[in-house]
Amino acid sequence: ATEAEQLAIMQMKANSEDKTGEARSHLERLVTLLPESRRAHYLMGIFYFGQQEWPGAENEFTIITSLDPDFAPVYNMLGYAYSNQMKYAEAIDALKHYASLRPDDPNPYDSMGEIYLHSGAFENSIMAYESSLKLDPRFNASHAGLGHNYCFTKDFEKAREQYNMFRSGAKSVADTNIYYFWTAVAFVHEDKMDDAISILREQFDFAGERGMVGTQGACCQQLALVYLERGDYKKALAEAKIEHDLAKDPKLQKAAVENMVRNANAIEARVYSLQGKNDEAKKHLEKFRISAESSGNEINIDNYHGLAGLVAFSMDNHTEAVEHFSLANEQNMYQQYYHAMALEGAGKTDEARELFEKVVHYNRNNFVYAFVRDAAKGRM
Repeated sequence: ATEAEQLAIMQMKANSEDKTGEARSHLERLVTLLPESRRAHYLMGIFYFGQQEWPGAENEFTIITSLDPDFAPVYNMLGYAYSNQMKYAEAIDALKHYASLRPDDPNPYDSMGEIYLHSGAFENSIMAYESSLKLDPRFNASHAGLGHNYCFTKDFEKAREQYNMFRSGAKSVADTNIYYFWTAVAFVHEDKMDDAISILREQFDFAGERGMVGTQGACCQQLALVYLERGDYKKALAEAKIEHDLAKDPKLQKAAVENMVRNANAIEARVYSLQGKNDEAKKHLEKFRISAESSGNEINIDNYHGLAGLVAFSMDNHTEAVEHFSLANEQNMYQQYYHAMALEGAGKTDEARELFEKVVHYNRNNFVYAFVRDAAKGRM
């Protein structure tokens, strides 16, 4: 292989092993070696995007548009890089250009639907998703996007109808897993926690029958959070124990094992802090910190600070909680909601209200967001 090919392969290997520092070094060398290569800049941009370094991603993708104005995929990624910086008009312009390059492809319209959703323009979002489905009625991502719109507008029956399309038109096991996941999210939005638990248990069994240990671990995380929010700490800890046991599977790669163990420790740290068992909570928080820092992944380190903020908040230490939350992952609205709660507890009501508003208008559907969107709306 050429040096450039070796660098591309090695950055993929480093990423799979959660060694983001190594991956960054390989990609920086690759871009230096091939400054006129759209592929090199695309890999660098994808890396920045994955690390939530939006300006860096935007810069790399913009370079590609000057190197090759007809390289359609880059306009899709550029649109999302803009959106994550709340540059919604620029994002839609990029996606319209993407659509002009691929007029028969549903994906540009699907992406437009998602950006309109992010901006809170639900009617425009629904129209864009419907345009995507006119081109391909089985383009499942657009069914999910419609479901998200209906979740946010509280038409939960319609949301589940759209998510059911994943199961009825599933092209892969992954599609079926997505059906389970989004259906559980809809139930959480609707505050039907028993139904959310039921569908997650069904997914856990579905994944287990197919040897999908990582998916089972994710189910444990989601179930544990439902139990934790309900105050059923015994069951939350039981899910953490199952995840620890799953992480012993010899088929798992080291990075996957570390991730599962980190996540289990996160649940344990939170439960023990809520129970007032502060020494136990700090022990598990420290395990999370050591693992996060050894990974060299900034997202893991940000998540440590988010977890430390949640633990401090549970201990009524609002000042310490705010300090940690200020270093946490800004895309995790569950942590940002508790950041606002900590600010409120510290007497910083104006800052808290501003952050509650950010949570409400985030409009990117995910499992943890479903727990806090309405709660934040009630505190604005």
